[in-house]
Amino acid sequence: MVEVTRSGFTESIHHGTAVLINSNGDILKEWGNSNILIYPRSALKPIQSLNLYKDGVAEALNLSDKLIALTTASHHAETIHQEMVGNWLKKMHLNENHLNSFFKFFDSINVLCFLSFTNFSQRNFI
Repeated sequence: MVEVTRSGFTESIHHGTAVLINSNGDILKEWGNSNILIYPRSALKPIQSLNLYKDGVAEALNLSDKLIALTTASHHAETIHQEMVGNWLKKMHLNENHLNSFFKFFDSINVLCFLSFTNFSQRNFI
């Protein structure tokens, strides 16, 4: 997809795939093989956190800019992140045990996004 050059020499080559779709999901333009299986990991974090905004969950929880950043970024569970997640759980009347059953499938931030959406949409106690 991209070749980076410096002083006339190739410094790096980046391969990838991109797809432009319309609101119906129809492919309008494709670069590379969009049928290839990928493991996007952190690249999808911003998309995974969209449910927090879809039905007003972020507003109802009054999420700070720092928490919003935490939902969309990679991190290494530093103390500041653990404290933020702990406070978020308390705000939803939950605890760390609510995360444990999901850990084999999702990281903690994705679980929090899911739990936030579930608590807001099903119990609406916030």
